[in-house]
Amino acid sequence: MDEKLWRWIELNEYETPSVPTTMLAKRWWHKTLQTLRPTRVEVSTANSAEEEPKDGEFKFDEQPLLDSLNTLLDQQNQGDPRVTWLVLAPASPVWSVIRKWASQNGWQRVPMPQRDSLLTSHSFEELNLPSEPWVIDDLSCGFVRHPLGMRWLQAFLRKTLHTPTSPGLVICGSWLYYYLEKTHGGLNRQALTLRPFDTASMMSSRLAVSQAHAKRLLAVSEGHPGIAAAYRNAFAVSAEQTEIVLEMPQVPAAHGETSTFVIYALLLHGGLSTFLLGEVLNSIAPNLIEHSLNLLRSHGIVRYQDEQWSVTELGYPAAKQFLAQRDFNWTSC
Repeated sequence: MDEKLWRWIELNEYETPSVPTTMLAKRWWHKTLQTLRPTRVEVSTANSAEEEPKDGEFKFDEQPLLDSLNTLLDQQNQGDPRVTWLVLAPASPVWSVIRKWASQNGWQRVPMPQRDSLLTSHSFEELNLPSEPWVIDDLSCGFVRHPLGMRWLQAFLRKTLHTPTSPGLVICGSWLYYYLEKTHGGLNRQALTLRPFDTASMMSSRLAVSQAHAKRLLAVSEGHPGIAAAYRNAFAVSAEQTEIVLEMPQVPAAHGETSTFVIYALLLHGGLSTFLLGEVLNSIAPNLIEHSLNLLRSHGIVRYQDEQWSVTELGYPAAKQFLAQRDFNWTSC
């Protein structure tokens, strides 16, 4: 495996890999057809975490990811106690290893509030950052886009405005980071993200079984390795195949305005309970939210798991395109 497969870059250096023109044409034609008849995807194809991994299912090796984090933090924190932000796309494989990395390296997890408690009128205890290296493994846990739900996050941002006395690591979803840039810009964040995969990375990681497969995975995932892995596992492909079809679900046109807000809220928060989604979208009638969720779930765009709604790995490319077409706030990664 390529030792430089997992490379961290400055967020402003992130560029979506180019997709071959023929792939773009096929994707446009497929999208045109799906506008007329959106594809329904069975919920079981969304790679629910409730299922046991199947034999032959592709999974990234943890150790190269852990090694990349070790190298990054060694470089970032030598004599420099600044806060480092790692901006992760949905389904990034880093989400699954960050706690293990923190435990192995003795970085202290900063306790996060319970999300439901963020909407109470009670005040929060003053936020104190540890004197030893610390990590927030998912900043969205301290955030609900609601007047009361912003208090903990705002307190945290004030604390990190000036360089703390010990190194800190903040793991933040790409959609939340983009939102913070728009609403709380100028906070001197040092933000890094993983370099996206190209066709060579798809091959060297053994994610793709052939060049043709690598090109298809790149076209549907836009270089996101976690999304590409989901499509690899959902659609069996042999190395000898030349005609490869990776069927991408599409967002149904019905209730488009409500679906726009529902999808954006789920991506912004990294998933929400039914109650919190209703609080975040309190200007939309609950029955419309419920109808939109059920429709999106029937088309494989969202799932309900562990008492939370979230966008599926297979549905993420379509959800992202859907929001972009409506000039909604969105991020390249």
